[in-house]
Amino acid sequence: MLMWMLAASSELESPVFRCKWSLPVIIVLASGPRRFSELSRSLGASPKTLAKKLEMLVLHGYIKSGGYGYVLAERGETVAEIVRPLTRHIDVKALADVIKCKWSREILVLLLKGPCYSSEVVAALPGISWKVASERLRKLVGHGLVSRFVEASESPVRIRYDLTVRGKLLASWLKTYVMAGRPSSEYKAAQSYYSV
Repeated sequence: MLMWMLAASSELESPVFRCKWSLPVIIVLASGPRRFSELSRSLGASPKTLAKKLEMLVLHGYIKSGGYGYVLAERGETVAEIVRPLTRHIDVKALADVIKCKWSREILVLLLKGPCYSSEVVAALPGISWKVASERLRKLVGHGLVSRFVEASESPVRIRYDLTVRGKLLASWLKTYVMAGRPSSEYKAAQSYYSV
């Protein structure tokens, strides 16, 4: 089991997943073979973009193509299996956006420890700039993974960020499968929340 999780974490660290279309393609193909036109319609991707992404996924062994269309290869099945629990609760495009960005992943895992002010986020993550931290936090709030609280009673006004329930699920999953390669109690707790 540990070897499978380590292999899964290395799959998601692949440069292939820095593309916003890779994970959605794999998720759609997890439900069965699809023709090019079906993929284009269901993903809303332009034919030119989709053709390039499919070619890349075939080249790296995540999908196979044939007369029937496109289907997952063994590597693609592995990725689909590890993201399947999340896709019921988190939009696939938001998931892909988080997985492809190192800083989004780092911010979510940091917020597992508890709410942080933006200055604490920048201080806790060496190498992140204020601009990048602000952009990533804004995107995470937009995806519904992080909540933003304005504390206007203080001067100057301070902004505090915390994980939403969906954010906790994703952050725990990231800590487990992508960043550490081992199960965490936070992931099990977040998963049990959704099992109710």
